[in-house]
Amino acid sequence: PLLEELGFHRFERLDPWQTTRVGDIEVQATPFFGESAGPDSNHDWMTFCVALGGKRFFCAVDSCNDTQGSMDDVARRLMREHGRIDGVFAPVSSFFYAVAMFTRRPFYMGPGMDQYTAGPDDAVRWCTMVGADVLVPYASFVVAAGEDPEPDGNQRANIELLRQRVR
Repeated sequence: PLLEELGFHRFERLDPWQTTRVGDIEVQATPFFGESAGPDSNHDWMTFCVALGGKRFFCAVDSCNDTQGSMDDVARRLMREHGRIDGVFAPVSSFFYAVAMFTRRPFYMGPGMDQYTAGPDDAVRWCTMVGADVLVPYASFVVAAGEDPEPDGNQRANIELLRQRVR
C-alpha cells in the first residue's frame, strides 16, 4: 500500500539471490546482515547488486554482520557468481550498540557490544573481496561544517581511517 501511495504501480518481492530486470537494469536481491535488533533477531531487509551498461555495483546499504550471518559471505558469493564487481556502496559509520539495549531483560550476560553497521575496514575488505575499483562510502554523518555528531569524535576518526586505507 505504501508503494502504491507513492505512485509505484509495478513492484516485485524478491527473495535473497533472486534476480529481476527493469528495462536494461538487472537487480539481484542479496541478504542483509547487520543493524541487529538483538540476539537472534531476523528481518527481511535486503542489500542488492545492480548491473547496467556492462558495470555491476554492490549496494551494501547499512549492513555488516549479525547472529544470522556476515556480509563477508555475501561478498564472497557475489564474486563467485559474477566475477569482479565494479563498485561497492558501503557504510563507514562503524556504529556499535550495547546488546542489553535490545534484550528487554534487566540483566544480560552476553557480549557487551554488537557492531550495528560496517566501518572503513569492512568497506575496504568488501571492495577487495569483489575486486572493486570504486568505493562509494556513506553513512559517515560528518556534517559539512566539520562538527562530529558523536561527542567522542568517532565519525571524524572513521573518515580519517578510510582515507588511510583507500588509495
